[in-house]
Amino acid sequence: MYMDDFMPGAKACVKLAEIKDGERVLIITDKPPLADVICKAIKEKGIECETPVIYLPHSLRPIKRLTDCFEKIILKADVVFNIIDDIVEESIFRKGIVDLANKNGGRKIFHMVSVREDMFIANGALALSEEDFNQMYEITEKLAMVLTMAEKVKINSAIYSETNMEIELDGFHNSAIVSTGNLLKGSWGNLPSGEAFVLPGNARDGGRILIDGAISYMRPLNHPVLLEVLNNKICVIQAAGKNGLEFEKLLKKIKDGAEKSENPDNLKCLCEFGIGTNPNAGLTEILEIEKIRGTIHIAIGDNSMFGGPIIAPNHIDMVVKRPIVTIDDTHRIIDGGFLNRQLIENYFNIDYKVFDGEISPDYMIKIKDGKSVISHDKSLDKYWKDYRGREYCCQIGDNSTSEKVNVLWENLEKEKVKKIKDIIHHFQKNNIFDKRTICQLINVLKRYDAIDIVSSFSKVI
Repeated sequence: MYMDDFMPGAKACVKLAEIKDGERVLIITDKPPLADVICKAIKEKGIECETPVIYLPHSLRPIKRLTDCFEKIILKADVVFNIIDDIVEESIFRKGIVDLANKNGGRKIFHMVSVREDMFIANGALALSEEDFNQMYEITEKLAMVLTMAEKVKINSAIYSETNMEIELDGFHNSAIVSTGNLLKGSWGNLPSGEAFVLPGNARDGGRILIDGAISYMRPLNHPVLLEVLNNKICVIQAAGKNGLEFEKLLKKIKDGAEKSENPDNLKCLCEFGIGTNPNAGLTEILEIEKIRGTIHIAIGDNSMFGGPIIAPNHIDMVVKRPIVTIDDTHRIIDGGFLNRQLIENYFNIDYKVFDGEISPDYMIKIKDGKSVISHDKSLDKYWKDYRGREYCCQIGDNSTSEKVNVLWENLEKEKVKKIKDIIHHFQKNNIFDKRTICQLINVLKRYDAIDIVSSFSKVI
């Protein structure tokens, strides 16, 4: 192939980076042809900027730590493309690079581990058409919003009956993350992109998941690997053929090579659940495979690089092909590897009438954060940010629900803390809502994490 064959992907990278005149673009690579083509794409776009390249020869690998010299060079850059092979012993080195994204004024760091030349060619995972990119962006953002609001996700398979796992999610307390390659200054992300992912809560004890797509640092899977989860950790590994043994050896190798400060016992912790959305992604490297549209992946190990609480010596992604994914027992958003756009788009159109059950009049309502909910003329919107600072917004409920809950919200905003019996009295006295409707609307606000329902003993219900 010639350099021009790689220009579609290079131009896409430069466009996503939004490089400005006078900025400093650093390329860290062990693949000089890909560094060359990105530099050419920058030049052809007419951008006046410095573009130093650091070459990492394989004879010096693995690089286990980020040196002070390396760190100083990165901190001088505005945009960093990290185009290097995915070497298991270099996990801490790679994490050190992305951890510099928000330091000293911030920069954009594009994590392009194990990127291959065929990802750059036309119709490759990096070279999406404008229409494909816009569709990917839209569905990825909506999936992230669904995963943010969801209370749990259930994973089954269209192929394997053994797969049956439930993962608890934490709603708006733990917002999901969009990965489309559009970065804010002070953040990092993968290229190629195309996934929505969330840091999970607890996985159902005894849940099983069969991994048949790919596992980080391993060869293509000839035989699927069956994992069982207890107490949010992988505790049983079953497999046909060599892949199961290879996976066990991989975990042992990482754990034996880890330092105590890296918390090796956390290596088997469930740390991520993600959904792929890239229509051009194919079966090459794990970074691309996990982006295949309609696949899912879970990961074990470290998630501190995503703002999570788990520190471990590595992060291991595992991809499932043709999954069935159900959100909150009602929305089958993926059916055999096919995304159900209608269910995803309608997830937030909640009808307040689905909520039932009275709330004790002696309980109180406490507004959590007035800035996260904004009242409009006939609707109420919920706003939030992920850990990278990206902003999201959705209407609270369907049109009828949003209009009604907006009336309730305007009343609540006046006092911030209010007894439910006083709310009921006010709306019944003015013939606005009956008691049941008021309780339903209160539950809607609770579902969107806009309020707390507090008992007389100041205990959150």
